[in-house]
Amino acid sequence: SIPTAREWCGVALFAAAESCNMRCHKTLADAKASSRGGKSRVVLTGKFLFDMVTSPHYLFEVLSWVGFNAATGFTLAGVLFNAMGATIMTCYAIENHERCRAEFGRAYPKRRTPIFPALDLRPPRALVHALARAPMPTA
Repeated sequence: SIPTAREWCGVALFAAAESCNMRCHKTLADAKASSRGGKSRVVLTGKFLFDMVTSPHYLFEVLSWVGFNAATGFTLAGVLFNAMGATIMTCYAIENHERCRAEFGRAYPKRRTPIFPALDLRPPRALVHALARAPMPTA
């Protein structure tokens, strides 16, 4: 059968998101290589979407799965996989975001959010720590 407009849009979103994801990973690899062989960390500014979010590669991973779901008709299994993956990656992004804020202090951009531009959506803290495998803070 001939693909529908939804299916074509899904394929296009998947391809664009995966391309952007690859670009983010290249930016991260370049930053690691230029920071004394990965021995120190740098605040990424002025780099593809890193001014807006801490973990744009997770954002594009979520978007690629939205594209996959659009292309395949939003099956229950696909949507649940996408939702669980987005939740886990959001938790990873929050942990990374909080670690960067603590490490870089005022040098870290104030308006930067963990994963979604301009949206600081946060699941319950216990879920973030459980899924990100970080120790629960005492206090």
